[in-house]
Amino acid sequence: MPCGTALLVHPEGDVVVARASARGTRIDVLKALARGTRAVLVGHPWMYGFGAAGECGVTEVLRLFEQGLRHDLALMARSPLDELQPADVRVAPWWSGFGT
Repeated sequence: MPCGTALLVHPEGDVVVARASARGTRIDVLKALARGTRAVLVGHPWMYGFGAAGECGVTEVLRLFEQGLRHDLALMARSPLDELQPADVRVAPWWSGFGT
């Protein structure tokens, strides 16, 4: 299993493959989801929010992140995340990120 990959086991037995994103950029999240990852662990942004304003900061960071994802999806003419497909994103050959 590639570095930064986690298997999350749901109590009912479902297994979800999750990828970690240290930078936590929206494009990393969209690429991962488009390439079949079912969950993405976003690293640093929420920590910055926590350091700046505690729980309220984390809430605001997550709100802005979600708002940005919705905006990016609209620009891609994809409304729900379920409509994302691998052909929707380009991945450079040297990129060893999500979904590889």
